[in-house]
Amino acid sequence: MIKFAYKQNSSQILEVRNDFIKTHMCTKAKEIIDLCEVESPEWHYALNKILSYTNLIKIVFAKAEHLALIKNEFTRELPLISERYNPQVFFMDLKVDNFYLSLKLNSKKNKAAVMSYKSHMLVELKRFEITKKSRCANYIATNLLAANTPSLVRKCLVTVQALSKGFPKEIKDNFNVIFPSWVNKFPEIFNYALLSSKFGYDIVGSSGLKVCPFCNEEKINTVIGDNKNSRPALDHFYAKSKYPYLAVTLSNLIPIGGRCNTAFKSDEDMFDGYMNPLISGMNDKQVFDFTYNALENTVSLEIKESDEFILNKILFELNGVYNTDEYKGKYLDFNYLYDY
Repeated sequence: MIKFAYKQNSSQILEVRNDFIKTHMCTKAKEIIDLCEVESPEWHYALNKILSYTNLIKIVFAKAEHLALIKNEFTRELPLISERYNPQVFFMDLKVDNFYLSLKLNSKKNKAAVMSYKSHMLVELKRFEITKKSRCANYIATNLLAANTPSLVRKCLVTVQALSKGFPKEIKDNFNVIFPSWVNKFPEIFNYALLSSKFGYDIVGSSGLKVCPFCNEEKINTVIGDNKNSRPALDHFYAKSKYPYLAVTLSNLIPIGGRCNTAFKSDEDMFDGYMNPLISGMNDKQVFDFTYNALENTVSLEIKESDEFILNKILFELNGVYNTDEYKGKYLDFNYLYDY
């Protein structure tokens, strides 16, 4: 992991402000705000405030160190957005006792136990509905209340349990029933495809990177050809699928190698313990441990243990990336030159 910093000039910043924030984001934000006023007037004030022109500028140009503050603001002011796009985090405290999920419904005692647990689950769902304004909790509670057999109660319990891993099919199939349309259209404000088509090359160029910052191994050169061009992908450090309001935040976009992007990172939630290359890195620290066997002229290689780096090491499979004959051979060549 190498730390880097963007070096965007004032003209690039002005172009993003005029050609993207003003022309697209503000227009789309007004559409969503107007829709919210009709569908969910109770959310209109909070949405209008958080999608103001001043706040949109703050979101797009926020420093990497401040992205957690933006996430917290959206979670606090618009929990409906967090529920819709990041159920794993939103519902992490909503638990189902596995005992009632594992009971075989082949006896009156077990059936009665499941029906009795229904009341407890209704209370928990009501708590989520009131304290977190959860639409899903209301939807499931309505189905659970109507469930008059142990098997139907069990089906609702399975749905609740699945929320901690993402939305189950039953919920996805009913998004338009559970959530107002302004919530489902919300990501349209933060249109990454449009931003990257206009400014992708400028963003990559202003990073100064020639190698993937996550593995420091794969080259990520930009190619300007006679007929076609190519640039490295821009990874959303905090996945746009989970945090759509960070989809066009410039400090959330990291030039990345294809292997790290598609094979390893995907949409992993990076908010808990991962090293962000715009904030910190291993530039001035020893990363490798080499063990040389002089008798056999062989070497073993491992990435050093580091609490701040361990999650990145695991996610990007860095031991596998570097524990190859190529890098072992480089060590042996260097060792030979040092000895002689």
